[in-house]
Amino acid sequence: MFNTNIFPQIVSFLYSLLIILSFFFKKKIISIENRLFGMLIIGNFCGLILDILAYFGVILFGLNSIFTIMICRSILIYLILWVFTMTVYIYAISNRVSYNDRDNNNDLWKKYSVFKKIIIFSEILICLISLLLPLKIVSFSENFYSTGPATYVIYVTSLVLILFWIYLMLRNHKNVVKKKFYPMYAYMTLGAATSLFQFYNPQMIIITPIETFVTILMYFTIENPDVNMLNEVYKNKELMEQTYEDKYNFLFEMTQEARNPLININRVYNEIKDETNPKIIKDGLSAINNLTRQLDFSINNILNISSFDVQKLKIIENKYDLGQFCNNLSTIIKSEIKNKVEYIEEIPKQLPVLYGDSLKLRQILYSLLNNACKYAEDGTVIFRVNVIEKYDVCRVVFNIIDTGHGIPIEEINEILSSTGELSQSEIEALDKKEFNIKLCQKVIKIMGGNLMIKSNEKSGTEIILTIDQRVYHENEESIINKYANQIANYQKVLIIAQTKDIVNIIKKKLKDNNIIYSHFLNGYDAIDKVKSGTKYDLILIEDEMNTINGFVTMQELKKINNFNTPCVIMLQKDKESIKDNYLEDGFKDYIILSNLDKDLNKIIENDL
Repeated sequence: MFNTNIFPQIVSFLYSLLIILSFFFKKKIISIENRLFGMLIIGNFCGLILDILAYFGVILFGLNSIFTIMICRSILIYLILWVFTMTVYIYAISNRVSYNDRDNNNDLWKKYSVFKKIIIFSEILICLISLLLPLKIVSFSENFYSTGPATYVIYVTSLVLILFWIYLMLRNHKNVVKKKFYPMYAYMTLGAATSLFQFYNPQMIIITPIETFVTILMYFTIENPDVNMLNEVYKNKELMEQTYEDKYNFLFEMTQEARNPLININRVYNEIKDETNPKIIKDGLSAINNLTRQLDFSINNILNISSFDVQKLKIIENKYDLGQFCNNLSTIIKSEIKNKVEYIEEIPKQLPVLYGDSLKLRQILYSLLNNACKYAEDGTVIFRVNVIEKYDVCRVVFNIIDTGHGIPIEEINEILSSTGELSQSEIEALDKKEFNIKLCQKVIKIMGGNLMIKSNEKSGTEIILTIDQRVYHENEESIINKYANQIANYQKVLIIAQTKDIVNIIKKKLKDNNIIYSHFLNGYDAIDKVKSGTKYDLILIEDEMNTINGFVTMQELKKINNFNTPCVIMLQKDKESIKDNYLEDGFKDYIILSNLDKDLNKIIENDL
């Protein structure tokens, strides 16, 4: 199976070397297709070397030398291995087998594993037969080639496998991108032509260069996108996930905050139920009225996403970027602060593009923020933005918190009662840069929004403004989901904790170690995240939490099919004596919070 005219082999050797360098020195996704292609190009490269060695073997050692015969036998083995590997490749791409199937251990992967075992057994059997059968080296017009029963085995095996390829491609033609089969069509066409040519010209052996040509074609059909680009997209995906986690945490905090008015209503009731002083009773009833308004606002104007209805929104085709809108507003406010107010902005990095009356909204927020900075004196003003999205509607929640003198309850009730149509003087006031809180309340109501004021005299005020806006969508298709498990080998930790100081320490430590993390305040949100299929290398769970504690969270995680992520419980010092009970319940390790820094370093070193 060799020829002394090795010009095609030398040219193919150079092309094969270029393909190998390009393929193996470029970052690539980890896939069965790439793995098998790597085996094919390495095998073909070795086959070309064997062809060239056969040529020099005849020149240096003679036609029937042991070296020449060994090389010829090796060429037979190469051809068998190459065609069988190509068979596995065609089976894998035609059935769309991936390593995700291996991770899930599904039927497709089981069938693929059985098929590989059959192929390996067949390879070994055909190789043994080929080695045992006679091989004859013939000289023909100053050229040499091998023939005999050992070579006939190669021809028959190749013919059978090519027929099997045709069967696989016909059966699974709907499952595969057509371009992936182009190299196979080329191989079958050229292979048939080459076999016919060699039948009449046995001294012209060009099958190995033909295989080189096929591997070059395959290089341009394999699925191997730019991994550096995917890594950037992956980072963007993490930012988006972090945005969603912020939303979950915001909703959880609002749910917890909704309980406070109920507690305060009960407290005020107990204070005035036996009271006989009319003034005290009146003040108590006024306080209860204000607390019920706060509760109603939290439930109906923030948390109640069932009230989202794009049909009820006023269609305003003014498009604006909410993130840019908020940042620009903050810049203006900070430039106009005249006292020693500490201005803090809490604006998420990822905010949607919306349709709405951004000019009126800017006027309202500017007026509220400017008023807060004016009365905070040397205190603090916080501008916080959160969003809740549902389909095509986004509820934007603005919080403006100051540490000023506060607003009396009577004045709050008067402001919140300001509704209805605008008077002529109020319409004229809209042309000004800033207007008072009463007008803000009226305008935001007309725009379809809501405003709530929480205030304690001498301790500060919080104004919450909510408004529903239509979301602007771009038709962009992301490829990151397809390659989420194939790109950069990032380690990822899930944090389930409610104590902010603990969470901040953990986040900083993980960030310093280049470890990606997700954080949830509510254990049930974290459990849903794991159920959705997101994979983590480690889960850190705080023991003492509201709603669902660390032990219950672990029990719920264990109910998830195929859940095997190591979990670490974070305990208070007084529970160190019962740490073994937690380990028996399924936790891999524990952290004592009073020794958080040291214990966390140990966990990162041992488990990540």
